[in-house]
Amino acid sequence: MLSEYSLLETCEMSLDAPIPPFTGSMDVDEFMAFVETRPGKEHWELIEGIAVLMIPASIAQRRIAHNLSELLNREFEARSFDLFAYIGTAVRVQNNRHFQSQPDVVIIPGVASYDVYSEKFQLAGEIMSPTNTRTEIDLKLRRYREGPDNLYVVVIEPSEFPGGDLLGVRAGSRRSQAARRYRRDAGVRPALLRRRYLSRDGS
Repeated sequence: MLSEYSLLETCEMSLDAPIPPFTGSMDVDEFMAFVETRPGKEHWELIEGIAVLMIPASIAQRRIAHNLSELLNREFEARSFDLFAYIGTAVRVQNNRHFQSQPDVVIIPGVASYDVYSEKFQLAGEIMSPTNTRTEIDLKLRRYREGPDNLYVVVIEPSEFPGGDLLGVRAGSRRSQAARRYRRDAGVRPALLRRRYLSRDGS
């Protein structure tokens, strides 16, 4: 039996289209050195070799990120999974020195390290903002797909979840269309995320 946390719609997405060539030359070492020179309140990402200043998250976005991470972590603890859902933790992709993104929610296995990023993430969650472009999101989805340990990407449209209420959504409803997840092996419809992470009885 599936739990009431059946809120995310599984989607297929073709991620095999060619990725545009890098538009910048900054690598992760240069990026980290650059960030050290910036005010602490600023948050930056390295996308395709270009440092991009992140727009501060809205209250609704923060609420959704908090609710999603809390929901996941409760289930991880209940099922003794060695996983933790972090908010605003940077990720890198192995063998790509021109990418360091900071998803809104990231699942990372094992004991917390003292690194400021992880290459072993298993889920990356992006909560859309008015400044996000389709090109930017598509690029991130493709890069997250390259993570050898990553299983899912979750993309959430916050305007469809008033007050950040994720628990009031049921799979298949109109509002559930706004929360989509994409499996890294494009073209294969995956087992539902809720079966892996959110079910109470493992069925």
